[in-house]
Amino acid sequence: MDNIIENNKLIAEFMGFIADKSFEVKLVDGINTSYYYYKDDVMCLPETMRYNSSWNWLMEVVEKIESLPTMKDNGNFFFEIHQDSVTVFNSTRMDIIIEVIGQGSRINNTYQAVIEFIQWYNQETKSLL
Repeated sequence: MDNIIENNKLIAEFMGFIADKSFEVKLVDGINTSYYYYKDDVMCLPETMRYNSSWNWLMEVVEKIESLPTMKDNGNFFFEIHQDSVTVFNSTRMDIIIEVIGQGSRINNTYQAVIEFIQWYNQETKSLL
């Protein structure tokens, strides 16, 4: 579960949410604390984010990724989602950026591809600075 929460935080930050660490919330278990992420008029706890289980949440991320320009040419990225695999390509050169095969269901494969893409993208953009 912790891995899902950390991955959902990664996605939320990629989507423009900002962590408000000044406002801690005690979780139901009474032991752990969390904090809200906000963007515009939306606030949510990482524990309530549904990037890993809701196509509505996840497809917003896929659409954002597909709208990003590639860093080395005038293309974009695009997803190819199949029953057992998800591939993220550079649309101009057709280079495979991320490929996830057999991580379970279609949504699990897509979720994993999104996480791997964001990690790759963050590393790539960091190296350009």
